[in-house]
Amino acid sequence: MFFRIAISLVLVTSLLASGAALAAAKVYVSGLDRTIIVYDQQTGIEEAIIATNGNAPSDLFVHPSGDYLFATTYTGSNLGYKIVKIDIAQNIQIEEAVLTTSGPHVHGTTYSPIGDKVYFFQIPSSSTPPSPVYVFDLNSMTLDSEIPMDFDVQSLTISPNGEQLVVMGTDGTLRVIDTTTSQVVVEGNLGSGTEIQAMHPSGNTLYVNRQDNFHPVDTTTLELFPSIGDSAFLQAVVSEEYLFIDRLNTVDVINVGDYSLLGTIDLTQFGWIWARTMAFDSNAQKLSAVGTNYNIIESDLVIINIPTLTVENIAPTTRFPMDVAIKPDTVDLTLQVQGVDATTVQCSNNTTGQVVHITPQSTENTWNCEAHGLLVQPGDQVDINVIGTAQ
Repeated sequence: MFFRIAISLVLVTSLLASGAALAAAKVYVSGLDRTIIVYDQQTGIEEAIIATNGNAPSDLFVHPSGDYLFATTYTGSNLGYKIVKIDIAQNIQIEEAVLTTSGPHVHGTTYSPIGDKVYFFQIPSSSTPPSPVYVFDLNSMTLDSEIPMDFDVQSLTISPNGEQLVVMGTDGTLRVIDTTTSQVVVEGNLGSGTEIQAMHPSGNTLYVNRQDNFHPVDTTTLELFPSIGDSAFLQAVVSEEYLFIDRLNTVDVINVGDYSLLGTIDLTQFGWIWARTMAFDSNAQKLSAVGTNYNIIESDLVIINIPTLTVENIAPTTRFPMDVAIKPDTVDLTLQVQGVDATTVQCSNNTTGQVVHITPQSTENTWNCEAHGLLVQPGDQVDINVIGTAQ
């Protein structure tokens, strides 16, 4: 990201200003040993180990602010599941809350990209009614509400803007739900056993596993398109440009525009039989993956430069990895000013036209534009203006 900081001051005699510090990208790998290992994405060097309260932290999610990491943990058949909140700057767990106290396992954990909600369901027994979709509030760390379902839920995903929840039933029912009203927007049926895999960042295309084939689906009409490739697959990750499809022993790299095959990553070179989990950093164009072998004796984190399909880093990681997540390079839009009593702070995203005004308190000399609602994307140009009088 590139940011331009402009400071306007009245009668300033002494001023120290700083802001827009670059934070390097991080890779988080969780495992069965109750820990999450932190790696520098550029070097592959292990930087920290985060201890969590509960077994096998998984369902990792980096909050869009870049300040927090969330994970779910299994606490036992009599205790159920928890969600834990981790301070990324300190690499420590700072909060936890109960998702379920007992009963069936939590499935389909889906975070809103806005960072305010997480959705999940439980697989009921044959003698119990269908599980609702539970809505958990990440701000208050409490269970918020339930969305009733008249079929057994198989998988979930959410639109990139957080406005629509997509629910797939075991009977093939595909239902799109408005997250504000919980009302059904559109519904169709893709056939029993169909499973949601991913949604394109545009929100226009859903990708599903149907009879071991990988199909695109139009999210507006729910039309099922012909399969991509002709062999079975295990998982898929999608970005603006690429589809990464794990086909056992290999990962296909596919252009999302025309679904042409751009290249293949041979997993056997790492001693893997399959990629346990993958995550892609669109900014750096790097795929991070952890895999496993038949003996599950050891695992590695592999970081691959996708445009060149070259392996940049290989680092030892937890014996049985559960999940991987990436915190991209970020710019901290915090401005610190010394030597002035500020009366007005204005944050302007010149790319989008959004302007945020902050009214400083008498004792303040530090302000974070994003924390006050400024929305930024890579490449945006931002001005931060402080007006005040010299001390």
